[in-house]
Amino acid sequence: MRVPPVPPPRRPRARRLLSLLTATLLTAGVSAAAAYTPSAAADPARPEARKAPRALQPVRVEGAWRSTGPSGEQSARVQCPAGYYATGGGADTDGGQPALSTSIAVPQQTDTADGWSVTARNYSTQGGMSIRAYVVCDQAAHSVRQTTTYGVPGSSVGDAVAACPAGTTASGGGHMAIGIGPGDQSVFLVQDSGPVGNDRWRAEGYNHALDEGFITAQVICSTQPHVVRLGEPYRTPHDYIGSSIATCSPATNEVPTGGGQFVGIQVYPQESLPTPWGWNVAARNTSGSPQDVRAVVICRPLG
Repeated sequence: MRVPPVPPPRRPRARRLLSLLTATLLTAGVSAAAAYTPSAAADPARPEARKAPRALQPVRVEGAWRSTGPSGEQSARVQCPAGYYATGGGADTDGGQPALSTSIAVPQQTDTADGWSVTARNYSTQGGMSIRAYVVCDQAAHSVRQTTTYGVPGSSVGDAVAACPAGTTASGGGHMAIGIGPGDQSVFLVQDSGPVGNDRWRAEGYNHALDEGFITAQVICSTQPHVVRLGEPYRTPHDYIGSSIATCSPATNEVPTGGGQFVGIQVYPQESLPTPWGWNVAARNTSGSPQDVRAVVICRPLG
């Protein structure tokens, strides 16, 4: 499959086209994944029948849109099919000036997380905003770990790192950042949410709030091997929306199981979601100077 080029910077008005295109591709990926069924059992006398069974392809599930008005906050949630567990997830937004503050597997701190929850605040005082959640699901067992850093002072950077148990690798992860204060004075922007090595997940953000806030990192762990792929950083001018795509390798038949983003201070993450071939992120730069937007994807070889 040919990977589409990274799009040029766009004014916020152009974002609906990207959202619609990504949703169309993702829906196609869901249909393809849902249609996959293992082949009939082979004759056990044949040599190939004694090989390890081929891993089933993860399923990507898209939730429903939920909306809020100017200066509002909205959450969305999506569930895996019965018998599947979350390996990673994210969100898509449309309209307003959204910033994703939460993107995390639920129920939290359990080894049976089978859904994904996202929250975004709309910092526009003029237009409404919509958000929907995505989750990547697998039938294989996973474990979930999370770490919270409390007492992050106002006007400062805070981070948290969650680590997998020994002998496991990260299949995905997420974050939650909460600033304390009224309205825009509660801004805690998550600038980085992605893997560190192959067995940890780090969330970092800048607390623009007047009071202390907290930030949580969550990592989802698997006994199966996974690899991390970085997308190309996109230098995004002030007041533009930049996007980046990280892709899994078709040469080793890899599929995405989780992903995240690396962006700068005063950059509002607006999208972080799976595609059939990798992970897509988009963020709006409000910093006054060019900033990089970069996607990261965790992939599992199907063998």
